[in-house]
Amino acid sequence: MRTALVLDLSATAPGLAGLRAQLDPDRAARLPFHLTLLFPFAPPESVDLPDLRTFFAGQPPLAFSLAAVALLDGEWVYAAPEPAAAVELLQEALWAHSPEYPPYDGEIADPVPHATLTRVERAGAAEELARISELAAPLLPEVCTVEAVSLLEERDGDRWPLLERLPLGASA
Repeated sequence: MRTALVLDLSATAPGLAGLRAQLDPDRAARLPFHLTLLFPFAPPESVDLPDLRTFFAGQPPLAFSLAAVALLDGEWVYAAPEPAAAVELLQEALWAHSPEYPPYDGEIADPVPHATLTRVERAGAAEELARISELAAPLLPEVCTVEAVSLLEERDGDRWPLLERLPLGASA
């Protein structure tokens, strides 16, 4: 089994979380609407929670907007954080802190911060992006304030329940 460190956006971006549930109900039932910081992370039995608590306590809470919908790798429709720099700085600090766990197993050289809404067929991706952008337009921008990182653990059936909530900017 694997773990992931994510920003759970379900409560801070309820409109887009609802749209995601409408577009991809199966995935939404298994995994909260989120922005990935580091996946895959350590196996559950290897996670050093005191170290993670201390690391994230030293990082500031995040504020950004989900203000646009875009297409990633020709098949993933996502909400883009703006400004992305706050998320990128946290990702880079985490990657430097845990170099033994490269993002996406090192398969993606420069991961784009994204909150996935759904996966689409490549053949009709442009049309699907336009349709989903139209559905998302009344919801944008969604202003997000994130005060904790969620450690999720993969379980049977590809479900990802919360293992630990790790506050940002808290005293360790």
